[in-house]
Amino acid sequence: MLNTSHDNSTPILDALDCGIIVLGSQRQVTAWNAWIAAASNIRTTEAIGKTMEELFPGRPLGPILVALNEALEAGASSLLTPTLHPALLALRTRAGQPLIHSISIRPIGAIGAYECLIQISDVTGAMRREAVLRQRQNARYDAVMESAAEAILTLDDTGAIQGANSAAEVLFEIDKASLAGQPSARLFVEGDRWSQLHDASRSGQQIVHREVSVKRRNGSTRHLEASISRWSGGAKQFTTAFLRDVTDRLSSQLKLKTLNETLEQRVADATGERDMIWRVSQDLFVVTDFGLKCQSVNPAWTEHLGLDESEVEGKTFEDFVHPEDVAAVTRLSLSDSRVVVRDLDLRMRANDGRFIWYSWQFMPRNNQYYAAGRDINVRRNLEDQLRQSQKMEAVGQLTGGIAHDFNNMLGVVISGLNLIQRRVDRGEPGVHQLIAAATEGAHKAAMLTQRLLAFSRQQPLSPESLDVGRMVQDMSELLRRTLGEHVTLNTVVQSDDGAVLADPSQLENVLVNLAVNARDAMPEGGTLTIETSALLVDQSVAADHGISPGPYVLIAVRDTGSGMSAEALERAFEPFFPPKVSAREPALG
Repeated sequence: MLNTSHDNSTPILDALDCGIIVLGSQRQVTAWNAWIAAASNIRTTEAIGKTMEELFPGRPLGPILVALNEALEAGASSLLTPTLHPALLALRTRAGQPLIHSISIRPIGAIGAYECLIQISDVTGAMRREAVLRQRQNARYDAVMESAAEAILTLDDTGAIQGANSAAEVLFEIDKASLAGQPSARLFVEGDRWSQLHDASRSGQQIVHREVSVKRRNGSTRHLEASISRWSGGAKQFTTAFLRDVTDRLSSQLKLKTLNETLEQRVADATGERDMIWRVSQDLFVVTDFGLKCQSVNPAWTEHLGLDESEVEGKTFEDFVHPEDVAAVTRLSLSDSRVVVRDLDLRMRANDGRFIWYSWQFMPRNNQYYAAGRDINVRRNLEDQLRQSQKMEAVGQLTGGIAHDFNNMLGVVISGLNLIQRRVDRGEPGVHQLIAAATEGAHKAAMLTQRLLAFSRQQPLSPESLDVGRMVQDMSELLRRTLGEHVTLNTVVQSDDGAVLADPSQLENVLVNLAVNARDAMPEGGTLTIETSALLVDQSVAADHGISPGPYVLIAVRDTGSGMSAEALERAFEPFFPPKVSAREPALG
């Protein structure tokens, strides 16, 4: 038992570095040491005999009084900390600053005659150090929060927002100051569900990756993935909510789900569309291997060629083309370069023996050719008509010179017949020579007429053995009249060119057309040279040009005109492409 009879304060109590107060059974002060006297600014003589209520009027002494009752009546000890019970007594440090303190209350003496010992400890320094440490921790915590890409909310026990990072400001479109103190459930589309998640976290359940939604100020809805963790701050409980925006991810997942759900139907629709095009197209469709063996054909083969699918599938493409087009098909099947082939014109054999022109496109893919052929008979007929009209144009240009030649030939015939008539009337000899001259003139006129007929109307090809060099020489006079005086014609003919098998009318037609184009290419005059020579074509050259190797005769036509543009030269052999834009624009060169 503490002895306090010596002036109610012993030197031992005064030497202690804490406040000591002893209360008797009637709760009156019986001891008051120097430390508490200095801290409370109440001298010992003033404190003796008074109660705590009298010494500290107006202070929140409720927790102290309860602890005193428990000590005096039940012999129980209590500890009141500044964290839970701040500033119970009005105490000051020697420097005059508020003194943060803890209070220990315990009974002393025998049961039934308890007195009470109150010990007051200065924890100001410890609390300040703890505050500094907490401040540093909070600074690190704030830095982590601000650097996070996710929205982070700190909530108290009631779910009210105590703190938020910048990402939360962006997510909710509300500044941090306005967020503070708000009930967090108001931010979510399903506020009740959010409150349930928060309560579950407070009860110790692990809340991870739960889906929630928020409605933003601009009216848009964002879908979030929420994780909530609980932590303690002294006697208080807090929760931190981590909110990750998964709107874009969920949208992608929804699109993928929709895509998967509709993929089968879309594939069926696309397949149906392609099948419909395959069946109703008027073009010929065929799938072949790279050897051009037919694997599948569309119904147009039956409709336009009269060939059933079973008659085509399994056979090669060469089985259905004109003999003269087989070489082009063979080159395609033997080619190592699997490239797109366009505008390959072939004559396809119909079931009734007719041949119909088709323009083919071949597309290589997956070790197969996908080919489409379009009927071009109408186009080719128009091309023939164009060529015929060009012939007639050339005939008109040749009329003047030909009429002059024909008149001279007729003059020879008429003059010869007149001389024969006179000599016969006079009974003079020597008519046979005149008859021969007239006959030769008539033959020349007949040959000229035949050439004009062949040139002015379509005739089937009539190939015959032909001396190309001699034909060029025979045409030279006709060509000179066609070219006019401002163009000089030179012919260079080798004596051993050899004979070729060709239609003379068609070959003459070609040379006349080239001569007319050359003349138009030289409006100011120039020189046209036609040269023939023997040529031996070897295997490599023949393969490049799609012809058979062997002896040939070369006909070279050159003029001194300005030539065609690069674009015109590239397209010179396209159907319906005019080699001249205007009557005076050069065509050859």
